Amino acid sequence: MQKGLDLQLEWTEYSFTNADSVVKRPTESDDAVVAAAVEMLWPSVKQWLESEEPFRDDDEEAEWKEKLTRIVKRGGSYKDGYALANDFMRDDGDSELVDILDDVGFRLRDAVREAEKHWVKATGVIPAFRVGDEVVYAVFRNEEKTGTIVEVRSDTGHYVINVPSDNHLPFTIVDGHAQFESRKGGGSHGYIIGWELVKRIVNG
Repeated sequence: MQKGLDLQLEWTEYSFTNADSVVKRPTESDDAVVAAAVEMLWPSVKQWLESEEPFRDDDEEAEWKEKLTRIVKRGGSYKDGYALANDFMRDDGDSELVDILDDVGFRLRDAVREAEKHWVKATGVIPAFRVGDEVVYAVFRNEEKTGTIVEVRSDTGHYVINVPSDNHLPFTIVDGHAQFESRKGGGSHGYIIGWELVKRIVNG
């Protein structure tokens, strides 16, 4: 099983604009992200496909790789390995293929993180807030929530925002860093939120 993203990906061709020419964060449905995820998955999928008979030629291999790309783009972010294996092979898959395709979601997230790192560098975006700021941020359907920033992830452009009412771990801010209290059963430090979704300081 492949861990992390160890490919030398060419993110220089990546487009960070939408139809309105507005800079946007990479997502799991972007073609470049899907292509990167497929590159990570392909060695295992190819080995499985060729376990009984090698590909006849490069064209046959390309056809299978394109088929894998289609199913990853269409359902990779929410389908499990069983559903993806059924999309890929109908009734001809097996438990090994299911295990391979169970990794699709992980590989998409690996690819998104790598693209986000390039997005931060290419756009020059910087965080507007810092650890300790109590902020308002956007959630689904134009709703807003409030919480406190406990970490700034400068490589991928995220804040970790602690919302006590959502059972996140208690913390104190010391010298610009969050220190968390231990709790039986553990707990989360907070939600990982893109910089662009944080709107303002509370009462600011």
